[in-house]
Amino acid sequence: MKIRKSVKFAFLALILAIICCGIFIFFQRITPKRIPSNRLPLQVIKFETDGYITKKFLIKALAIKKDAIFSDIDIFALKKKLLSITQIKDAYIERQFPASIFIKIKERSPLLKFAIKSENKVELLFVDKEDGSIFRGSCLPKKVILSTPYVELNLEKTTTNKIGYKPITGISHVKQLIQLLRNEYPYIYEDINKFSLLRYDSREKASWSRIEIYQKSGRVIVFNPNKLEIQLLNLDYLLNEKHFPRENVQKIDLSRIESAIIETR
Repeated sequence: MKIRKSVKFAFLALILAIICCGIFIFFQRITPKRIPSNRLPLQVIKFETDGYITKKFLIKALAIKKDAIFSDIDIFALKKKLLSITQIKDAYIERQFPASIFIKIKERSPLLKFAIKSENKVELLFVDKEDGSIFRGSCLPKKVILSTPYVELNLEKTTTNKIGYKPITGISHVKQLIQLLRNEYPYIYEDINKFSLLRYDSREKASWSRIEIYQKSGRVIVFNPNKLEIQLLNLDYLLNEKHFPRENVQKIDLSRIESAIIETR
């Protein structure tokens, strides 16, 4: 009797063990495996800019893979890539746990544009309105490109930046002239074909420094970089004077500030 009872108990214990094992295996299969928090795939890229560069352009430029592991991403390498895009003036990148990256960029804004030939092709470059840096446009809307005036200028080559040209120093004078024309004398601004900085010198004692405007109507207007408001008042007076020979005027030199020299054809 004792042997039968012990055999029966052992059999029941075996059955119970098999059932428990089956339940354990079943739940192991249906329960998702947890990924260690430090091996999570990158889930979100948050992006903020003060300009025109798009998130799509940025992701392509950074070459971030879809299956990239969050902890493997080198944010310092990403920042270096961002700053190689010449339209980006500054960049900030941070990790946001559990698996996101936040990117904030500050962009350059075009004041002037010009075309250069490089490797048998023509390339359009821009001058930054804040510090005169030269940059390639990225994601700039067509409207912005078309509304940015052309400029002739002397370029100095350098190896200290990605674009290969030194910034245009003293760009604040040119920026002021453009702002005054746009805001107060739009009829003059709309007639501009291009600016010329070939005679421009940003040094304080450069009395010979000039900013020139070539108009669509064929006139050339010469400005002294200083006291632009007075020169524009004189120009406005001349252009609106009844007896001013507009069609015959070839050049208006306002650089003496208090007076103007007019050349006719």
